Amino acid sequence: MKTYMANALGYSGYNTIKLPFLCSIATAIVSNGALYCIKHNTNEMYKYDLQKRNVVAHRKLDGAGVSPCEKYCYMRRYSQQIDFAEDETGLWAISGAYDTGKIVINLLNRDSLSVLRSYQTDIVKNKVGFAIMQCGKLYVTNHYWKQLIVINKIYDTRTGKTTASNIRVDDMSGANLNNQIFFLAYNPRKKLLYGWRYLRIGIRYQPVTYPLTIN
Repeated sequence: MKTYMANALGYSGYNTIKLPFLCSIATAIVSNGALYCIKHNTNEMYKYDLQKRNVVAHRKLDGAGVSPCEKYCYMRRYSQQIDFAEDETGLWAISGAYDTGKIVINLLNRDSLSVLRSYQTDIVKNKVGFAIMQCGKLYVTNHYWKQLIVINKIYDTRTGKTTASNIRVDDMSGANLNNQIFFLAYNPRKKLLYGWRYLRIGIRYQPVTYPLTIN
């Protein structure tokens, strides 16, 4: 996977870094020279300096559900109990509340990983395909493998309200029925959604980007 991803993105080479813990890479992000990720199947958040190659911050996210994954992960599961996201307002950790399984979004201090503010939503996490943050709003998709993937709910941290939407992300109606979006993340610097489209024919991945202009 690592070699294929490098080749697919046009990289001529890459460095291998061995982390001192097992990282849930599906929910990790890299920002300003640091890797933010969760220790596999835990509520432990880590900030790892990629240049110094050491852990510079470590903190548990209190109140975040971990097990069973069927309750606290997205539809795909795969150790997605806590999902890091970045937008114009800062660094976020998206989790499922321990008691309800509904999405909680936590604004984090980038240096210490302490929680600055938390927002309890009415969106059930295991009913969501993907979730992203943009300008302080949470956007969730209807699924991860349906032919038409849309953002169907938006939670606004400023108002505390959830609204329905129908924003098309990826239309695979003309593609193979087995195609899936494996990963989706927002880059606030380039205003783009980045994803990996999983093509089961030949078992390969295709990097995709989507412009995101939401008012």
